[in-house]
Amino acid sequence: MPYSTRGRLTQNFSRFEWDASNFASEEELKWFRDARYGMFIHFGLSTYRNRDLSWGICGTRKAPDCGSGPFPDEEWQSWPEHFRLEKFDAAEWVEIARRAGFRYVVVIAKHHDGFHMWDTDQSDFKITNTPFGRDFLRKVADACHAAGMPFGIYYSQRDWRHPDYMPVDPAKVELDGVHWRLREGETTPMGERHARYIEYQFEAVRELCTNYGKLDILWWDASWHGGMFTSEMWDSERLTRMVRELQPGILMNNRCSVPGDFDTPENKLGVYQDSRPWETCACLEAGWSYTGGEIKSRGTLISMLTHCACRDGNLLLSWGPRWDGAFDEKQKNRLLEVGEWLKSNGESVHGTRGGPWRPGSWGGSTRRGDKVYLHIKQWRYETLRLDPLEGREVVSARLPNGRPVEAARRDDFVEIAVPAGMRDPADTIVELTLDGDA
Repeated sequence: MPYSTRGRLTQNFSRFEWDASNFASEEELKWFRDARYGMFIHFGLSTYRNRDLSWGICGTRKAPDCGSGPFPDEEWQSWPEHFRLEKFDAAEWVEIARRAGFRYVVVIAKHHDGFHMWDTDQSDFKITNTPFGRDFLRKVADACHAAGMPFGIYYSQRDWRHPDYMPVDPAKVELDGVHWRLREGETTPMGERHARYIEYQFEAVRELCTNYGKLDILWWDASWHGGMFTSEMWDSERLTRMVRELQPGILMNNRCSVPGDFDTPENKLGVYQDSRPWETCACLEAGWSYTGGEIKSRGTLISMLTHCACRDGNLLLSWGPRWDGAFDEKQKNRLLEVGEWLKSNGESVHGTRGGPWRPGSWGGSTRRGDKVYLHIKQWRYETLRLDPLEGREVVSARLPNGRPVEAARRDDFVEIAVPAGMRDPADTIVELTLDGDA
């Protein structure tokens, strides 16, 4: 059977499929690996009720997405008439990102509800047909470009409102939650009108890649997840090749059922992987939009960021403004606290690669040239003992404030000693200088 929806959640590709796909070059990926920390701005119709984007509102969810939201379609689809964004200031948003230590911004252009945050010619369900009356996406893009901030667009291939959207036709499959199986005699799960949806999607993506200046990232969001979505549903190989033609050097994630340029674990911190870039996307609060709920602590955010860096990945942290376009002061101040920490400690995160010591219960390490930055989260003993690095010796050790600490080579380990009064409970960073490249 060509389609199976049981088993692994991560899509595997044959060598032939991998070699036949399209990728960014290592040179084009370098800025992304160096950045380590991105801001993910989630904002859309659901913010009107302080709900999670799409999932928290849409009464109708089309297969293979299961269940339904709390608001009838006729209600949530009327909310654009309340879009005014009286306190929206795109330049301020980008300035917050800069001060908070973010190195790139990704913003929602269209989520699963099908509402377009730009002035598209492909639909009337768009932000320029609201009292706000302006192209939200253009404002954010222009602000990022003016500030020299790398700019990315999130675009969901899902669209529960579009009349032609039917990647899985319930009449052709047997559904079990998000899983499906083709009925006997069927060769494709897609509905008859879905080909027209693919045509619409090509034109919508063409607009995004043509009308908003340089795009550094295109962030898809209809992943394999055990076979839930497949590349045929979006004509993914042709779609992603069009994007690269229109935006040379762009990076794309792995949620279009082709390999893409980087992996995207969601609300889960990734494991060590230096063979291929990856990026954990995670929420500042509970959901993917402003809800006013409890937010993560400064220490938790620093721990998440350094966890990713030590494992050679990025953290894309999601938050969103209130319905009026202004960010919650408590949330903003929390991100600025992390930005202050990065002012003193950012060299151990930005522009580094994971390793050379693999992460353990004690913490992890990052590296750049002959420097190694130990991120020590737990002291089980008075000193930290690490295996020696083959062909390298530690020349010196110091804290971020320049104060020297002890790092001595013993018979079969390297011993790091930091007095208890000089340790940071969130993350004790020790900079080691080696006698060669780490």
